[in-house]
Amino acid sequence: MSTNLTKAADGSVQLTSGLNTLSGGTQTLAEKSGELSSGLNQLDDNSGKLMKGSADLQAGSTKLRQGLESSAAGSTKLRQGLESSAAGSTELRQGLETASAGASKLDKNLPQFTAGLDQLNARAQEANASLAAVNAAADTLKQELSSRREALEANVASIKDVIASSETLTEEEKGALLQSIATMEQNVQNLAQQESALDASLAQANDATEKINQLAVGGQSIASAVSQLDGGLAQLLDGSKRLEQGQTQLLAGSKQLEQGQTQLLAGAKSLEQGQGTLTQGLTAYTDGVHKAAAGSSQLTAGAQQLATGANDASTASGQLTSGLGQLSDGAVAISSGAGQLTDGASRLADGNSKLADGANTLKTELGKGAKDATVKPSNARDNMLAEPVVLKEHDYSTVNNYGSGLAAYILSIALFAGALMFSSVYQIRPEHGETLTWRFLVGKLSIILPIGALQGIAASVAIVYVLDADVASTPALYGFAALTGMTFITLLFTLTMLFGRVGQFSAFLLLLLQIGGSGGTFPVEMTPSFFQSIHRFLPMTYSVTGFREALGIGVTDTLITNGQILGLILFSALVISFAGALGGKRILLSTKARKRHDTV
Repeated sequence: MSTNLTKAADGSVQLTSGLNTLSGGTQTLAEKSGELSSGLNQLDDNSGKLMKGSADLQAGSTKLRQGLESSAAGSTKLRQGLESSAAGSTELRQGLETASAGASKLDKNLPQFTAGLDQLNARAQEANASLAAVNAAADTLKQELSSRREALEANVASIKDVIASSETLTEEEKGALLQSIATMEQNVQNLAQQESALDASLAQANDATEKINQLAVGGQSIASAVSQLDGGLAQLLDGSKRLEQGQTQLLAGSKQLEQGQTQLLAGAKSLEQGQGTLTQGLTAYTDGVHKAAAGSSQLTAGAQQLATGANDASTASGQLTSGLGQLSDGAVAISSGAGQLTDGASRLADGNSKLADGANTLKTELGKGAKDATVKPSNARDNMLAEPVVLKEHDYSTVNNYGSGLAAYILSIALFAGALMFSSVYQIRPEHGETLTWRFLVGKLSIILPIGALQGIAASVAIVYVLDADVASTPALYGFAALTGMTFITLLFTLTMLFGRVGQFSAFLLLLLQIGGSGGTFPVEMTPSFFQSIHRFLPMTYSVTGFREALGIGVTDTLITNGQILGLILFSALVISFAGALGGKRILLSTKARKRHDTV
């Protein structure tokens, strides 16, 4: 029994150590499960914010698309402004080259100018010396004149006193003498005025001397400024050339920016579409997080029960160790030791039972939590998170070469130019005794309309069989070309019938406007604002769009719509030609036809 009790004591020590380790582990499990539950609850609470952020992201992607659209328009205006600025910098460089050439010539003539300034300075010095001598002589003369004037004034006063006090002279003699003295006083006053004039002359001479000196100094400053101007113009010319180069680079960058804006706008639209898919995925993710939070609460409760059972088992194992130690001390205390052993064994059994219950509870709750909280891997979700936006490209149509892309534009120009040439060589207005009636108009149109249709078909045959262009629908091309040819030639017929040569010239101006405003070479959004404003009013706009559909795609709603618009233009031209011609036929008749009409 002593041997076995010793072994039992050793085993109880090991059991106690294991139970302590189990108790610490279960306590850690309880703490971590609480943290897991808290984290999942926070994640569940923040899922609402995540959904709100997704909605904000959806709204932001929409604003981003709208902003990129505005930015694309702004980049177009920026490119146009840079083109104008580049032209201005070129003109600036040319002007500076002219100014630099002039400054160089001025700099070459500068030595002669400097020599002249030196001569002027020498003459100024001589003039200053002469003026100084004149000033000295003038001062002396002024003093002499002043002293003589004062002496004369004193003599005159004395003579007047003598005459006034004389008793031998009669009043008539006194009057005659005083009149003579008055003449002398006038001469004295003239001397005073001459002194004032002399002072003014001296002041003017001094002022002239000062201005001559300033002129000499200013000439030297001008010479220095001309030299600095020549150097400054050279630097400015060099800077203008670099400015012109920078403008060219900036214009190229603005074009690249415009292209990048277009690509970025397409990406923003795809982002806006993919955001809906992301919102659906976030909804499913939020539901899973909510379930995991609920399971984590059950896991935390089970971990607490397991920790309590482990603590009880550890306490019981300590008591078992104490009892076994007392049994091993002596067999005399076997009764007491056996009682204690029985008590400890009972507690051990209870602890083992609680440990087993806690372990079962832990297993059950862990299984539930693992079932609810485990996020199973999904390739679709992983791909969505790795690449939320996927760009898909769909070709609207295919054009194999640049010539096929320009075929619609060339066809439209050819048919309008052909109609213009025909109206120039074919007599449309009445001549040689013809009468302007509705039969005359119908007869002319019976010739003009078939010729316009034949022009369109002939041009289409040349495009298909001679130039070997790609055509999606040959019948649609022939039909639309015939309609376009009749529309253009009827439009020229109306202008010529109503306005004569002025109408033909107006048609030529209309052709020039349509070359730039119909959008045949580049999208109309890349053209100046003037062409954008008149784009929808030009007949060739609808012919170019219709030919593109017939060549690249075939029969489409766009082709039918543009055909209807051309048909409406044809009908309107016919109505205007009949109403205008028959309403003002006397104005439209030629001289011979008017005489014939008046006779009838």
